[in-house]
Amino acid sequence: MKYSKGFTLIELLVVIAIIGILSSVVLASMNSVRKKGRDTARISHVQQYRLALEMVYDTFQTYPADDDAVVDQGFISALPRDPSTNALYQYVGIGSDGNPCPPAGPCTSYILKATLETPGHTIVQADKDGMIAGVNCGPIPQTVSEVEYCVAP
Repeated sequence: MKYSKGFTLIELLVVIAIIGILSSVVLASMNSVRKKGRDTARISHVQQYRLALEMVYDTFQTYPADDDAVVDQGFISALPRDPSTNALYQYVGIGSDGNPCPPAGPCTSYILKATLETPGHTIVQADKDGMIAGVNCGPIPQTVSEVEYCVAP
């Protein structure tokens, strides 16, 4: 009996199919990891932004009416941007009447919003919810599918 060296076409196709299935599983799981990574970056950006806003308040006893003042006064080098869309996070200075404050201020509060990609993140359980000064911060009561992350002082 003569033995031939090498693989048959069927064996090669089976191996290629297995590799294809494994790579699709790995790529699918990597996509969710990337989303969670971008959400972590968004949360970190909001916390950095929030710290800069508190430094503005400590210095001037008012929050800025718009987010450009945070950079203009040197409290943060550049406004953080969403890692996926490169858009600025939504910021609204709020006056004592609960409405957006005029450009001249004074602002007694603010709302800062980032939209997460992964619904039900634990951090949104402790954030602000509802419509605040024209900013939609998610449903009241909270739902497991909430993706709006809003902070205020």
